[in-house]
Amino acid sequence: MSKSVKNNTFNQQIVDQLEFMKTQNENFEKNDLSRSNKTLYSLLGRVYEVYKSVEKRDKLTSDHLKSVLKQRGVKVQKNTPFLTILIRYVFNSDRSKSYNYNRVILSAIQKEITPQDLPSYIEKIGGIEECKKDYIPSQKTIDKKQHMSDLIESIQREFKDLEILGTVEKPEKIKKVDGCQFVFTVGRLGDDGKTIELVEVLTEMNKVMEKTALKLMSKKYK
Repeated sequence: MSKSVKNNTFNQQIVDQLEFMKTQNENFEKNDLSRSNKTLYSLLGRVYEVYKSVEKRDKLTSDHLKSVLKQRGVKVQKNTPFLTILIRYVFNSDRSKSYNYNRVILSAIQKEITPQDLPSYIEKIGGIEECKKDYIPSQKTIDKKQHMSDLIESIQREFKDLEILGTVEKPEKIKKVDGCQFVFTVGRLGDDGKTIELVEVLTEMNKVMEKTALKLMSKKYK
């Protein structure tokens, strides 16, 4: 058998394998994935139904669910919305996915779509990603975000005029990237519960750290 024939045979084997896998993927997308999505949409509809059924977001229910989530290692905050708590409880999802599911249900609420009609609504609009884009934040939410943004900008403008609580010398060279103005220190609360014992000065700053600090600082000026 010539080398050319061998190559053609080998190439055909590769093509055959790829075609087989392509067919498998098409079947998955057509059948399994479709069924999977329908199950997901149905579950979201049921979460939405539970959300509507809990009278005035009963605090005892909310506290109990948070307690169970913490036992499962799922992080929730004191101000985590009740809808997000339900979503994380059912789907055990990360914050990004929880945010998407939250927006899907809020979008349905805005459009007065019932929990029973939610699955068909998601499917009709084109899936989770398209559905979450359909959510329009309330003016209150928009105003709150704008207020936070204004506070952060104000702190950045007045950065040099902020009150100095104390100074410390640090021999290492401080590296600040992306125009970051902050230098972060690490401290621990003293035994008296009042003083802070400085234990380290971080030598490298970045915008993510700065943004977090600005958000925390802005709460003082709300």
